[in-house]
Amino acid sequence: MAPSVAKHLDISEAMAVKWVRFIKFIDVRELNLKKTA
Repeated sequence: MAPSVAKHLDISEAMAVKWVRFIKFIDVRELNLKKTA
């Protein structure tokens, strides 16, 4: 695999992790809002 391709995959993986964390964060906030409502 070319270094540039490996680098691109690393970036994609990092972005995927960020998105998963972001989505989980939103889900938790919505659950907390429903609990307090």
